[in-house]
Amino acid sequence: MLQAYFDESGIHDGAKVCVVGGFYGHQRAWRKFEQQWSLILTDYPELENRGFHAKEFFGRKERKRVGAYEKWTDDRAGKFLERLVQAIMRNDITPIVFGVFVNVTDLNVSRDPGEALRVLADLQES
Repeated sequence: MLQAYFDESGIHDGAKVCVVGGFYGHQRAWRKFEQQWSLILTDYPELENRGFHAKEFFGRKERKRVGAYEKWTDDRAGKFLERLVQAIMRNDITPIVFGVFVNVTDLNVSRDPGEALRVLADLQES
């Protein structure tokens, strides 16, 4: 049986794009993955009872790390992230993402796919 975990972004008022992303895999792969993920987190006491939250990990205030990661060096953060990514890859957990324009008529996009890509690039820069 397959199991999946997803999260969304862009469901708030005024959002121009809605994106849903996550991972899926067989239950046995998830069990093995979750054991490895938990083991990795035990090497980082500052994450005890918190777990990993990408929003905080990648978050910045005045270009500095925040929360549990505020004292981490780039090297420590890079090694930590690499361990998490390797756990995903080792266990056949597959990433999946999908995005849609919330209101295509507001974007005035023609049928030209290049125009749609330009609109997405503009949204990313704003």
